[in-house]
Amino acid sequence: MQNTIERQTVAPEHTAVVAFTCGFNEIAAHIGPVFGEVMAYLGPLGAIDGTARAFACYRPAGEQVHVEAGFTVHAPIAGQGRVQPGELPGGEAIVTIHEGPYNTVEHAYAAMQEWLTANGETGSETMWEYYLTPPDATPPRTMIVWPLVRAAVPA
Repeated sequence: MQNTIERQTVAPEHTAVVAFTCGFNEIAAHIGPVFGEVMAYLGPLGAIDGTARAFACYRPAGEQVHVEAGFTVHAPIAGQGRVQPGELPGGEAIVTIHEGPYNTVEHAYAAMQEWLTANGETGSETMWEYYLTPPDATPPRTMIVWPLVRAAVPA
């Protein structure tokens, strides 16, 4: 599927997350239990409603990746145990929606990298994905947000 890539200004969002570091091929084994852990914390608070979005934020960590996975929330949370408050930053980003199995999401990232190169832009090392549908949906839909790095303007 062809990915439509758009430049957008995204708003910052408060989050409730569990952070972990693992190999790229180990993310799937961790992420489901992490979502359950965050939901167990947020449920009694009434913070999981129709506006909460499941997401995972990724940042390279050498040969591994640092992941913060959880849900967006309306206001900062206190946190408890491994579930802690977080925030997705606002600003200029490129955004695309990947429709299809998660094991093909790398095609969307490749298209985004091509867009960055073609438009003379640089993407941040940190990017995140919102999971718009349950993983068993046909087809699953994943929104990818890749913040842009602004070059310093010479004085």
